[in-house]
Amino acid sequence: MDFEREKRLLFLVILLLVIAALAVTVSILSIGKANDTTPPLTPDYAPKDPDKNAEPIGDDDDAKLDQPEGGGAVSLTYAKEVT
Repeated sequence: MDFEREKRLLFLVILLLVIAALAVTVSILSIGKANDTTPPLTPDYAPKDPDKNAEPIGDDDDAKLDQPEGGGAVSLTYAKEVT
């Protein structure tokens, strides 16, 4: 009989601690929301008009970029069979 009483007492103590922790958490969260007076962030959109100080970069032709001799290329071969 004494074991059941201790078990019930332990359960009540843990239950009270959980309720107290939840109450503190809710109160802290609600106080934080009440004191928040900062305006929400507005989205940042790219400018619609071209920059008036922009200079042309000269990419009108279809020429390939210069590559150093002996490197810069990768060749891949695909197969349906596993070897």
